This record gives sequence, C-alpha cells and structure tokens, in this order.
Amino acid sequence: MSAAIETLMSVARTAELPQPARDSVRVPLAPTGAEPGRMVHLLGMLVTFKATTGETGGAFSLVELALNRGAGMPLHRHVDAESFLVLEGEVEFTIGHETLRRGEGDFVPIPADLPHAFRQVGGRLSRMLSITMPGRAQEGFFLDAGDPVAYWAVPPASGSNFARIVSAGMRHGIVMLPPI
Repeated sequence: MSAAIETLMSVARTAELPQPARDSVRVPLAPTGAEPGRMVHLLGMLVTFKATTGETGGAFSLVELALNRGAGMPLHRHVDAESFLVLEGEVEFTIGHETLRRGEGDFVPIPADLPHAFRQVGGRLSRMLSITMPGRAQEGFFLDAGDPVAYWAVPPASGSNFARIVSAGMRHGIVMLPPI
C-alpha cells in the first residue's frame, strides 16, 4: 500500500465524525406506535407522518401510507409535486390518462397539478412512502379528512364520508375530480 493511502486511512480512522443536529427526527421504518397526532385513518389507509413541514423547515412532508385491499385516494390534483416509493405490495396509479401498476421498489413521480389517483391491488397489504413538496396542504388535508389514531392498524377500505374529504380538500387546495 502506498504511503499516501496509508496516511489517508490513518486520518480517516482518527477523524471526528459529524454529529446529528440536535433537533433531528428519528424515523422508524417498521410499523410502530406513534405520538398522538402522527397517524390517521383515511379511506382504508393508515397515514403515518414521518416528517412534517415543521420538521423540514417547510421544504417537504413525508408520510407512510399503508393500504388495505382496494384502498387509496380517488382522482385529485394539487399544486404540490408528489412522489411515491412502493415499499411492499402492489399499487395501481392513474396519472393523467395513464394507468400504471407498480410494486416493491418502484418510484412514481407526479408533477404538480397533474390529476392522479392510486389504489391498492393484489392480495396483500401495500405500503409506500409519499413525499410532497412543499407538503403543507397534504398534511392539513390528512389531518382534517382522517380520523386520528394512536396505534398501528390499517383500517378496511371504506367509503368514508366523501363530503368531509371534498371539504377538507377545498380548505387545503386539493381538488377531488370525477373519474377520467
């Protein structure tokens, strides 16, 4: 080994590693209980707030969505860009006039203001991460339209109070649309 590489390795072993910020947020990846106000049931989904706009300096929000068979969001649009990472199971996305079926490991970006919907398909629970930029509208919508829970349990797919969902959407700039 060259002297230069040995010197670099020696420096790397003794270097002081950066410490996390004091206000960093721990994000559990496996299903867990949660603080009050961090999870809601909505349309057969368990929505878990992983990082809020308050925790990201207004840059984005990150939620985990756990969906029971047939559960999902009807066609809607909003001014925030949104992307999904499917963690497990299968999800069918409608984006504009296109329908895509995606599974574990697939990433689905959706530009701002483009009509989209998603629903769980396949035989088992689906989980995915959704990042919305900046995300404040999405957070407010989920909190207004959903039912707060303090335990990890995915509700059955249901026809929740659609008037409540439309009203919450209107308050937060999320427009529910008729099917294409």
